[in-house]
Amino acid sequence: MEKNIVRTDIFDYSKAYQAYREGTDDEKNGLALNYTFLKSLQDQGVFSNAYHITLVADIGCGEGDTIINYLKDINFKGGLDIRAFDEDPKYVGNITSLNDNSVTIHDETPVAVRNMSKAKQSQIIPLNNYQIKCGD
Repeated sequence: MEKNIVRTDIFDYSKAYQAYREGTDDEKNGLALNYTFLKSLQDQGVFSNAYHITLVADIGCGEGDTIINYLKDINFKGGLDIRAFDEDPKYVGNITSLNDNSVTIHDETPVAVRNMSKAKQSQIIPLNNYQIKCGD
């Protein structure tokens, strides 16, 4: 009997994940599921306190666009603080930790930093602060 072996030395997560995103409706389904869940919490008054900042962790943030889309159209009265992590420097750069107060956007700015900065400036979500970190 032949053994099936999974070769991890040739696996490229970035390519596999991109192919997965392009080949499924997972993001669309995830958006609907998360919206329903967050809307239910909103209707129960969980986000109604203007003095309560909602803390969000995005582990494996990638470009940061998915979490931004998940949080749109929900009324977080106290605003949001997001902590985003990814091990791929392609998305977050080689920064050990970046606080939004120190961001200057330029051509080499990592895409997750760029997306969080745009979300904060445009207030597409009520983002008070964000922090981005490279690591696992």
